[in-house]
Amino acid sequence: MNDPHRGFGLRRLLAWTAPVLLAALAALSVVGAFRGAERAWDLFHSVPLAVFWVVTAVALGVSAFALRPLRRPGPATMHLGFAAVLVGGLWGSPAGHRLAGRLTGDEKMYRGVLLLAQGESDDVVFPPEASGEEPRRGGRLPFHVRLNRFWVEHYPREGLEWRLFCAFYGEGPAPRETREVDAAVGRAASVPGTDIRLHVEQVAERPPQLGPPTLHVLSPKGNEHELPAVPGTELRLGAGGPTLRVVCVFERLRLSGEGEGLRAVEGESGEPSPAAELEVRLPDGRTVRHFALTPEVPVERDSWGDELTILFLPSRPRFHYRASHLWARVELWRGRRAGTRFLAVSVGDEFSEPATLEFLYEDQEQYAAAGSPVLVLATAPLQVKDQLADVSILRDGREAARQTVEYNEPLHYGGYHIYHAGEPADRWQYAVFTVRSDSGLYMAYAGFAMLVAGAAWTFWLAPAVRWKRGRR
Repeated sequence: MNDPHRGFGLRRLLAWTAPVLLAALAALSVVGAFRGAERAWDLFHSVPLAVFWVVTAVALGVSAFALRPLRRPGPATMHLGFAAVLVGGLWGSPAGHRLAGRLTGDEKMYRGVLLLAQGESDDVVFPPEASGEEPRRGGRLPFHVRLNRFWVEHYPREGLEWRLFCAFYGEGPAPRETREVDAAVGRAASVPGTDIRLHVEQVAERPPQLGPPTLHVLSPKGNEHELPAVPGTELRLGAGGPTLRVVCVFERLRLSGEGEGLRAVEGESGEPSPAAELEVRLPDGRTVRHFALTPEVPVERDSWGDELTILFLPSRPRFHYRASHLWARVELWRGRRAGTRFLAVSVGDEFSEPATLEFLYEDQEQYAAAGSPVLVLATAPLQVKDQLADVSILRDGREAARQTVEYNEPLHYGGYHIYHAGEPADRWQYAVFTVRSDSGLYMAYAGFAMLVAGAAWTFWLAPAVRWKRGRR
């Protein structure tokens, strides 16, 4: 005979199990909040907690069908939504990726870090610093990611704030003493700790334009040449050497295509990337294209096929070719010796490069005896507004997708999200991206939507319908 209390006991067990599990989940959330990010990660991804997530998801799903009060649309949708969130989280966890890999034979990478130089493409992803977040040691994406370029946008400066310092050195690499100079534009001042006088002639946000930009050429034999970066200008590097001709000068160089199909165009907006396009006629009769870039962009010799190292120096003072957000011109004198020094603070920096004052002394020994003083310009660094990266997805060597990646706006392609990870590893060379699998993400989103819909029906829509029917 059937036991009439059998079904009642199961429903009663489910009725108590779900609230207890939800209370345990709330308690675990509180505990995790006080354990820190890494320890909380280890806790919530441990084997006992994985069992807990599975039991909770099953209990919520079964309760939505077994308990009569929960069979109504609102409560059932809420319970199934909660179960979907847990299943999506389990599916997208490192253990879920490993289980899916065992079942399918092709384990999808869970998370990693992608390092790209400007103009470089790669599919190799390294594990993140937090070892507990990566189920595998590195991995490869099913496509290549190319960094076309990246740039940083800053908030405008409020006012022109600057300070001048004199640093003294001893035997070590760090200054043994630093003193502030009581300096102001247009007023003479003494450099503390020395018998040097100075006069700050000008302080501005942008350095002055000193004629056209120039090209610095280094031949394979080590000979150095310079020529104006003006279209049509030619330079022959010695008898029987190659001949250079400037074809075009760019303020915002943009390259598209590869190999013989490589095209150079002027960008309409974005961070400046000055460069020059050259035509190089080699002694063997060949003619090759060469793009001269600023020193911030690393390019190996012979990357253009002519074994020449050519740097493009934009129309800025020779003392400082990098983009600066503050510069100063200072006159100095000591006895009969005098001279001018330019100091510039680069974008993103707080201090300028030290300007040596050795030219004011008779010799190196006298300069060292005075403490090897140097002059440094300081200002508050520009605040970063946003960091952007123009990224392309390559499939079989062809561009399949392209997007400007910035904070909170990742590129989604092929089952992965590609996020801009903040400051580049090297301001002038590499940008850092975080790659994250999207497995289980959309199931979790669907679960959250079901939770909201179920709660809206239970607490707002259903009571409103009953109230309206009661009035009738």
